[in-house]
Amino acid sequence: MMTQATLLLTQEEIFERLDLDPDYSNISLLNSLNQTASDFLLKRTGRDWGKAEFSNTVGQNLAKNTAAYWVAMNFYNDDEHNYQKAIDYSIADLLDIIISEE
Repeated sequence: MMTQATLLLTQEEIFERLDLDPDYSNISLLNSLNQTASDFLLKRTGRDWGKAEFSNTVGQNLAKNTAAYWVAMNFYNDDEHNYQKAIDYSIADLLDIIISEE
């Protein structure tokens, strides 16, 4: 079993990205989507972008944006919020960042 990734997004960032009312109450769903998005990026890139050592780097900022796309896509689950191409391109960019650091 793979180790859980460090969460990339704060609850505030998720609320902002999804444009949710402050009284939205299904926080467990949001936490689950956040964890799954963070785990997805760890699995696809091999890097835990939520770790403090990557704070405020270009890579972490891109990873956070990618996680936000993933959360929105899976929260709304409709054609209007299908960000799969953006996610795929962002993952390719994240892998390029890792390669450039080697």
